[in-house]
Amino acid sequence: MTRMLASLMFVLGTACVAAVALPPPAGAPATRPLTQNGRAIMTFEEDEHDFGEILDNKDVDMTFKFRNAGDADLVIERLDADCGCTVPDLDKWVYAPGEEGEIRVRYDTVQGVYADKARKIRVLSNDYRGVPREISVTGMVRPIAYTTPGFSNFANARKGQTASMTIEVAGRAKDFKVTGVSVTDTEHFGVSVLDSRPTRGRFGDILRGTTIEVRFNGSPEVEQFKDTITITTNDPRRPTLEVPLTASIARDIEIRPNPLRIKPRRAGEPGDAKMMLRHKFGESFKILEIKTESGSLELTEATAEPLDTQYGVGYIISVAGITGDDTEPGNVEGELVIVTDVHGELEIRVPVVMRIVRDVSAPVGSRAGGARGGRDG
Repeated sequence: MTRMLASLMFVLGTACVAAVALPPPAGAPATRPLTQNGRAIMTFEEDEHDFGEILDNKDVDMTFKFRNAGDADLVIERLDADCGCTVPDLDKWVYAPGEEGEIRVRYDTVQGVYADKARKIRVLSNDYRGVPREISVTGMVRPIAYTTPGFSNFANARKGQTASMTIEVAGRAKDFKVTGVSVTDTEHFGVSVLDSRPTRGRFGDILRGTTIEVRFNGSPEVEQFKDTITITTNDPRRPTLEVPLTASIARDIEIRPNPLRIKPRRAGEPGDAKMMLRHKFGESFKILEIKTESGSLELTEATAEPLDTQYGVGYIISVAGITGDDTEPGNVEGELVIVTDVHGELEIRVPVVMRIVRDVSAPVGSRAGGARGGRDG
């Protein structure tokens, strides 16, 4: 559980969205006043703050107080935050000598920021030292409740077979309890609450943990399914949790290569290539028919020959194709339609691609199969 909870150490770090720049409002000075006498000096009472431990259900704020200790107006030109989770703000942009001001920083804990790293805000001004001042905030965001893993995926399941996995739910409240769990697609998925017990969190604190079983009921067809697991709890601060749920049924028939590529040819030249079909689980199957669907590539031949491999019976498919003499250079395509006796894979479509190259032997200004027509004389 400790390893699984490592991803839940939320601090002011690298998962932020793009940096935020806060420019001055319309009408405020946008450049340094070079003609005024004296110099502006920006000083802060403190230039860094640690929020400590923060729950992820509310934002936190910090106010950085500063003073213009110089003898010329201090003009703040802009505020640059290196993280979208930290939003700076201030009341005005010009401060007379001796005047005090405040920069307010709001940290959005809901964004779920990761890694132990301080977030900085650069203050660009006409301070005589000529370099931006920096203020920074840091902290440790702890989730009120979370799931491990954060998603449930039954990938490449076999047709007709069921599968199951578990999700761990942890809550920070002493009496934390999962009160319900549900999915929408009950034909293909099922969920149920198993046991509850104390569990140790990543930071050494004791949390309440609950195990949820997730089941995939299987499908005889090659397709994909998507749903969401909705978990309800007795904690009003986090009454629901949602976990993405997916499943995909893989084909029993493996095709190599796919798509099938014929070696590059000049326009009008025939080409051929071979591919292999086999059953992933070594079961016997039959190819009942091979049909061709020509596009810019005309498929002239497609035959199947049985082949015994270390993985079971398979087939070698031989394909030939050709294009017209006036076909322009580039990729041309056709398609094979392979009819089998495998349930759920009665018709398998395989793209066939051939690249047409320019005929280098043709005179300049002509193309394979005929002249383009050039300038007279």
